[in-house]
Amino acid sequence: MINDGGDPLQVKRRMGHEDVRTTFNLYGHLFPDREDELVAALDRRRQAALKRHVDQTWTKAGPGVIELDTKRAADQDL
Repeated sequence: MINDGGDPLQVKRRMGHEDVRTTFNLYGHLFPDREDELVAALDRRRQAALKRHVDQTWTKAGPGVIELDTKRAADQDL
């Protein structure tokens, strides 16, 4: 189940463990280290949030010129 992508709670339920700690104690070493995936996903969320913030706060003033939308900035305490 773990090799096929089952998460700890799925394994817990299917194996009939009362507590997920039992699952981790027995099979924890088999779960892949997904730290890199988590860091990449969090970074994508951060970049998207920053882009939304910039898009909401800055406006195009002309060819190649970007300026602060002062009304929006004041509303957001920038």
